[in-house]
Amino acid sequence: MTDWRAAAEGPSSPIEQSGSVSPPRSSSPSPLSTSNTFSTTSSEHEGDDGASATSFATATKRPRTDSVGLVQFTDHQARRLKLSTDDMNSVSRAIKWSLEEKQMFIIANTVSLQSQLQVITKKLDDTVNAKAGFTIPKTLEDKIDVWVWKIILLPTLPAYQGVAGPTPRLIDMIKTHKWGFNPKPEDSKAHWKIVTKKVQDQFTQARYAIKQQIMNSFGAPASAEDPTIVGNLGIGDLCTNLARVNPEAQIVPDAALLARVAFLRSEILKNKERDAWVVIDGELEKIREAFGKNEEKMSKMFKRLLKEDRNTYGECDVTAIQKAAEGQRATLNTTEAAA
Repeated sequence: MTDWRAAAEGPSSPIEQSGSVSPPRSSSPSPLSTSNTFSTTSSEHEGDDGASATSFATATKRPRTDSVGLVQFTDHQARRLKLSTDDMNSVSRAIKWSLEEKQMFIIANTVSLQSQLQVITKKLDDTVNAKAGFTIPKTLEDKIDVWVWKIILLPTLPAYQGVAGPTPRLIDMIKTHKWGFNPKPEDSKAHWKIVTKKVQDQFTQARYAIKQQIMNSFGAPASAEDPTIVGNLGIGDLCTNLARVNPEAQIVPDAALLARVAFLRSEILKNKERDAWVVIDGELEKIREAFGKNEEKMSKMFKRLLKEDRNTYGECDVTAIQKAAEGQRATLNTTEAAA
């Protein structure tokens, strides 16, 4: 159980105290969306008084980039995942790819998997809709696709499932904006049931895609004999990858999103084999109980998590990302106003 009050006010982490870990560095990311309660200035100049959490960094060495180390890592992962010979050969070819090519490969596969899930879900939905004599309007479908990602990547989202989660929020938006959905009174209950299921399924797919992106970001030991971590991804690049899963949502990673994703990554790391989202919602509730309405202390705690994440997976320029996000949001707002 994490003591979140201690996480905001406690002693420095073992990583920062010892100075013995040389974390892997990631390339600087491109930007995205914001929370007014998160200030980037203090996070960039904060001293070494950050609190610790059980961290992957304590076992992290400087990654091996030589081809022998990557071949060992590839062989180890292929055996662990029981890949076929053809799949093994496909993965082996990726050893020579650049970092950007590998990142795009991960994104492409995630998007492909999400598309396959959507096809399966649509077939099931079509079966249900045919029985009800109802098809969700195209305008509403498109809005659901966009707003699922806008909401699921909100840095201030209080929960990822249940009554405090994203589904009720999007359902309320549909009730307000309609988006082409105006069921007759006698059809209202049956049609709303179909729309609600559509929203729930889309959020389920989004949570799955987010978890897969985060799982892919951890890296792994090069081999059973070599604990060197290879293949890990910095927080800036991870957030950029998440934003690219649905470009239509126009997610702009900023400091607040980086901090929230750092929190998600720390919890998913500790709960790989469990329903991580149940644990995550529980931890968010504990954070609210620990800090109440004290947004300053809550923001400080998330900054410390972001700092630990950067120590573990690689640095990024948070101030530059925040400035770029503000500029991009201003451009998007201007474009929307002119439309």
